[in-house]
Amino acid sequence: MIILFTNIPTDFYHDNVRSLIQPVIKGGLFKPQGTISGVEIIALKENDDDALEYQALVNIEPEVVALRTIKSLHRMNVKGCRIMVRQYFTRNSENDKRRTEPDPASSFNEKRTNSCRRRDLKVYKIAFPEYQ
Repeated sequence: MIILFTNIPTDFYHDNVRSLIQPVIKGGLFKPQGTISGVEIIALKENDDDALEYQALVNIEPEVVALRTIKSLHRMNVKGCRIMVRQYFTRNSENDKRRTEPDPASSFNEKRTNSCRRRDLKVYKIAFPEYQ
């Protein structure tokens, strides 16, 4: 299962993510042990803003351990930032109902003024020589 860590500090690298997760996935007497098969740090930047938002994608197996990791690390305070942890879902644009169904605005009065999705978002993968 892929887990998404959002709102991580700017100086939070692959080793920091692994050391944060390691105590949770090591298991115990009645808890299964898990493994980290991959860590990827990404930076998101909107065109109209110069600020970068850092996120981490971590692949943890088995699924039970990944769910335990989400539950124990969600809203944890790390280096002054409250991180958010949730399951990462891959989306396929072909399954988007907005592409296949007629315009929903014609059927009801739309109260939202802006779209909830961020447009023109650039994604940068943060790579370190020891992880390539």
